[in-house]
Order: sequence, then structure tokens, then C-alpha cells
Amino acid sequence: MANYYGVGRSNYFKVKDATAFMKLVEQFDCEVINKGDTFALLSNAEDGSFMSYPDDDGQIFIGDLIHKHLQDGEVAVFRSEEHTSELQSRETISYAV
Repeated sequence: MANYYGVGRSNYFKVKDATAFMKLVEQFDCEVINKGDTFALLSNAEDGSFMSYPDDDGQIFIGDLIHKHLQDGEVAVFRSEEHTSELQSRETISYAV
């Protein structure tokens, strides 16, 4: 049986309120990189996704919430790549908000 791996990251972007942004990000399995006045996210999830599972009713994509925190004119791009250990299957997913 093949092992399944994933990696995910975002671009750097500016937010309106860093404290509120950090509170939002706590819900997700990701690491925040702060570079000056910009932020980027790295997924710590096994599949490389930027999802949160607050309950059994479904999942939440961070991009559906983060757009409210972006400064005007900023774009956040989330990209994840998933593959098996034998590279029998490979998938790249990108979202922009």
C-alpha cells in the first residue's frame, strides 16, 4: 500500500488586523510565516490542505474566511500538492481569494 503525502502553502499577503488574523488561523492546522508586514501560511495537514473540521457536519476552507482579513488590493493564493509515495497519483490544487 502506498503512503499518501501532501504539502501546501500560500503566497505572502497583507492583512488589516494581525491579531484578528492570527486568531482565525488558530482554527487551522497550519504554520504562519511573518515577514515584515506580510504573512504566508504553510499547511501542517497530512494532505497539505487548508481545511478545518470543526464538527462532523463538514469542513471549512481557510480562504472562505480569510478574504475578510485581507487589505484592499491583496490576493491570497493557496496551493496544495498531494501524491502517493510511488508517485502513482499526483494532484495539484490552487485557490485564489
